[in-house]
Amino acid sequence: MADARPLLPPTGVGPDEFLAAAIVEAALNGAAAGVRRFEGSARHFVFDVQLTDGRRAVVRLGNPEHRTTIRDAALWSDRLRHLGVKLPKILARDLTSEFPSLILERLDGGPLLQTVDRLKAPHLGLIAGTLADMQHKVAGLKSAERYGWASTPESAPHTRWSDALAQDLSEARGAIQAAGLVDATIADMVERRLARQTAALDRIPALAFMAEPATRDAIVTEAGRFSGLVDVDQLGWGDPRIAIARTLFDLLEADKPPGFAEAWLALAGATADRTFWLYVALAGLRTMADYGTAGRHFRIADRDRIDRVMTRILARCDRPDGA
Repeated sequence: MADARPLLPPTGVGPDEFLAAAIVEAALNGAAAGVRRFEGSARHFVFDVQLTDGRRAVVRLGNPEHRTTIRDAALWSDRLRHLGVKLPKILARDLTSEFPSLILERLDGGPLLQTVDRLKAPHLGLIAGTLADMQHKVAGLKSAERYGWASTPESAPHTRWSDALAQDLSEARGAIQAAGLVDATIADMVERRLARQTAALDRIPALAFMAEPATRDAIVTEAGRFSGLVDVDQLGWGDPRIAIARTLFDLLEADKPPGFAEAWLALAGATADRTFWLYVALAGLRTMADYGTAGRHFRIADRDRIDRVMTRILARCDRPDGA
């Protein structure tokens, strides 16, 4: 991962590089040598800060309206690390200032997607097993028999798993239509397959799980050591296979070998049935929706690649289980 770049003069008061540096300097008693905003943090203000003595830290900043989200991230970090989930240590927290912040341990390495096709099979198997074990521990957390994504099980917004997925699909369709970059009719095709599986989906218990794809949130060194997950703002309640499905879509879209996701699924004792492939299709819509957000570059080649991948995924949704 590239080194932090030298500080630029402040452009105003807010969650920017200058404020991130000032917070770290005050909390860690050091001088900032450089700051870099992490790629993919368009909806969050996350910075890599390097001090002159060689220490590094990650700063997560928010506007006042992000206070609850950052507070929840701190609470889940405390709770999940106690369960054995590998998350960065919180070095300092300020949840009362105008711009709330967390200063986090800088994990060694980069996102798994950057190295997955260069790592040896034993390393990938060990990482997949670690993720399966952590998700198993999280699944033992309290459930209120409600579904969806929330900061507590009681606040999960749905009484049926199919409704949670339908809301995700609806939000993705809206973002895809607003951006106008890809054909939104693919959402209709996924929706028809979701409707056919409603009864099966609503028999799935509301288990707690960490929903983000390992391709983005799992930090891995070039030598294949799993350093930890980035952070967790909230959990999902429903089918934990969602996280594996999102990981698989990232691998397919990036033309990476899918073996890591397959290993994770097997080590979790789960199967790639039609429901799992529906989750992969929903992950595809989520990625298509993300292309409309600020900071995401889009090319015609991206649209053609997603069309090819989604065609393959939808075909798998239509195959009988076991075929």
